[in-house]
Amino acid sequence: MTTRYTLLLLLTLLLSPSAGASDTLDSLKGIHLQSMDYEEKIKVLKSILLHSVNDDDSTIFYGNRLLEEAREADHPNRFWANVYLGQAYKSQGSYESALEYLFEALRVGEHLTKKDVAMVNSLIGTLYGKIGDVEKLAHYFNLCIGQYETGDHQDSVRQVIAYNNLAEGYYNNDYLDSSLKYYQKAEFFAQELKREYLTKVITGNIGMVNARLGNLDLAEEQLADALEYKSSMGNDAGTITTYQFHLADVYFQKNQINQARELVEEALELAHQRGLKEQISDGSLKMSELYTHVGDFEKALQFYQQHIVYRDSIRNLAMIQSLADMRTRYEVGQKQAEVDVLTAEKRIQQLIMLAIGAFALVLVVLAGIIYKYYQTKSRINRELESLNQTKDKFFSIISHDLRGPVSSFFGISRMIKFLVQTKETEQLMVIADDIDESVERLSNLLDNLLTWAMQQQGHFPNNPEKLRLEEMADEIVKTLGNMAKAKNVELSARVAENLEVWADKNMTMTILRNLVNNALKFTPEKGQVRISAKAVNGLAVIRIADSGVGIPKSKLDMLFKFHDKKSTYGTAGEKGLGLGLQLVHEFVEMNGGSIDVETAESMGTTFIVRLPLAPS
Repeated sequence: MTTRYTLLLLLTLLLSPSAGASDTLDSLKGIHLQSMDYEEKIKVLKSILLHSVNDDDSTIFYGNRLLEEAREADHPNRFWANVYLGQAYKSQGSYESALEYLFEALRVGEHLTKKDVAMVNSLIGTLYGKIGDVEKLAHYFNLCIGQYETGDHQDSVRQVIAYNNLAEGYYNNDYLDSSLKYYQKAEFFAQELKREYLTKVITGNIGMVNARLGNLDLAEEQLADALEYKSSMGNDAGTITTYQFHLADVYFQKNQINQARELVEEALELAHQRGLKEQISDGSLKMSELYTHVGDFEKALQFYQQHIVYRDSIRNLAMIQSLADMRTRYEVGQKQAEVDVLTAEKRIQQLIMLAIGAFALVLVVLAGIIYKYYQTKSRINRELESLNQTKDKFFSIISHDLRGPVSSFFGISRMIKFLVQTKETEQLMVIADDIDESVERLSNLLDNLLTWAMQQQGHFPNNPEKLRLEEMADEIVKTLGNMAKAKNVELSARVAENLEVWADKNMTMTILRNLVNNALKFTPEKGQVRISAKAVNGLAVIRIADSGVGIPKSKLDMLFKFHDKKSTYGTAGEKGLGLGLQLVHEFVEMNGGSIDVETAESMGTTFIVRLPLAPS
């Protein structure tokens, strides 16, 4: 908690963009740099970096562009390019690369102000703390603190933050006595400066150190003081819940179990109100430990399962964000390449226009060549665009269809550990059978999807055959059963016997998986999701009905269109890739069918798919 607060406070004074940064950043990225002179180009690149401090991939891309464009003697801009790159790599966890850029910033920035150099020394010290080198942690923070000794009020605040960050580095590396010493220094100077907010935060940090040192009464007093102040401010739920969890740990060590439980319950309630998934996960784990301590294993298991659900949700979001970051890097690079191509073409056209009088015959020949070139280029671009769109859809299908089954394994593995710890080994055989079935279904699903993907040549293979809907519905229930159990949702199928359709098997399975997965995603606990199907007027009418949150009328018109890549969070914070319903609509039409939706907000949703019956 302390690292994030102090580092952001320091960088706010130097790097943070103003409100509306997202719109400004998009506008800046659209500027054609090649047509600008040196000063304008450098100014735009610096503005992009200023507004992309929370986007590591963009910072790395444009930081390198600034390094490439800045002249060798342009020390200030080369300094800031290295600082931005060091920050981005630090945020991504690439500490060695971050150190290289920050040391390079010190080398090229030796003639800059002491404040700028002090900021870099602080960042370097923080990095050494993260990799466990406490000697260099202390060295660079002492340099930083010395460079802030100017008598200026703002520098005095920065000095307090540096002491706090140094103390935290010691704390994270288990040097608790040194940590306490520098936290107390930071607290003393913060009080001298009459900075109440800083003082209370540091007091809470000291309370956490005392808790680790076993000074429980003092830790209780300090944490309670910091918590009371932060609660009165009411604007930082993350810090408030963190203090509550640490204070609950103190109560637990003092065997004041009821007080500890009440505090964790209060923190969990706040975390649920503010949608803080990480705090909900941590709080659920603490409640599980408390109930285990008092022997209430049923409630302990309930909270442990809640911890698993939220922890897995956070991991899934991280994985999806990683995929989105990779796509961002690709799109940014592609956009710049397109700009370079357009600029080069413009220069060629200008040269041709200048020589048109003297080389009329040559111009005619060149015009024919250029025309043929653009025809070829247009054809190739259309083919590449088709292949790229198909690839994106296949990746979306595979990611969407595998996410649910894979996520269930996290919960199973933790359940096995929990059962072993509680010596309830008689249930392990049941779980082992579930794992065998899940692995077999997941392996078959992956084989089918990959085989299907390898068959495509710029389009989706559509090989209709006779399919038994009852078998397919049962397979969907088995595949997504663990996901339904994790949300305490009843998932069932009721399909007319011997009902057969004429459609592509992989597309039909993708249609059903997407619709059932979405139904589970937007259905709260204790809800129902039902699959039913029957023959009506020569068509198989398949209904996927849920008791979920429903769909607003404003979204119905665009429900099946590729209008954007944004997705909607489910009732438990689940997130998809945003292509599910659009792919369902496309696959239904490719198989000669149709799809409708019946919905009302808070009353549930029913998707109705009609596919042709198989011929006798």
